[in-house]
Amino acid sequence: MEVAALALTAVVNMIVMPVHAMLLGHGWEGLASYYAEAGTAPAFALVILVFSMSAGLLNRLLSLRALVYLGEISFAIYMLHQPIERFVDSHRLIANTVLRTAAVAISVMFVAALSFQLIERPINRFARRLLAPARTRLNVILAKYAWVSLVRWLVALVARGTIRFFPTGSPKNQHPIYR
Repeated sequence: MEVAALALTAVVNMIVMPVHAMLLGHGWEGLASYYAEAGTAPAFALVILVFSMSAGLLNRLLSLRALVYLGEISFAIYMLHQPIERFVDSHRLIANTVLRTAAVAISVMFVAALSFQLIERPINRFARRLLAPARTRLNVILAKYAWVSLVRWLVALVARGTIRFFPTGSPKNQHPIYR
């Protein structure tokens, strides 16, 4: 199931540009623009749904501790890979391209893991402790606000006539409740 969802996503990604060009060719600029921006969203939603519900081989493979940890330090990898790569390039430390790439990759992973353990994780813990009471109060406030907003929205729809409690075309006095 997981492989099928990934294959469907790959196919949808491959046809985005031809479909976009076809829509433009038929004069549907608005639809073409929307499709170019969000055309693959349903396929990616399917992938997320399948992976969240499935216990297949690919899902188990992606749940390995090493890969989960790699996902946790991915932001640090993203932030640190460029400075480390530029440092190695500017100092011409390693001439062999393959060896240089391996050394940079290992260095980035090491420094990212160090950064994650010594900086990111303690800051996240501190922020959670600091914000925990406020988050509980905020959830209550947001829940109340959501219900109030929903009721106001429904009242507005009824007042505008968008939602009708009586069949269209039949006056109130003909409805069984008013007889």
